[in-house]
Amino acid sequence: VQGFRVFAISFLFCGINIFASAYFTALGNGRASAMISFIRTLVLQVAMILFLPRFFGILGIWMALPVAELLTMGLTFWYFSQQQSLFKIRPTDW
Repeated sequence: VQGFRVFAISFLFCGINIFASAYFTALGNGRASAMISFIRTLVLQVAMILFLPRFFGILGIWMALPVAELLTMGLTFWYFSQQQSLFKIRPTDW
């Protein structure tokens, strides 16, 4: 039960990351979209599954996905900030 509660937190961040990937695809920035998807699904999830159980035990495995999604969300917001001038996005438009 505790593991499912921790795992469920990832759904809050997952939607933002999937939206951002689709957003960059729609605007023709396939590189940013691919990086978000690749980092989210392979790199960070595998890294967190290998890293977190060393410190948190079984709970670390459940924490792997929420932590990976949260870190990917940071990358997503960085991509948004880098692309502001290109897509003429102002922070007030968010």
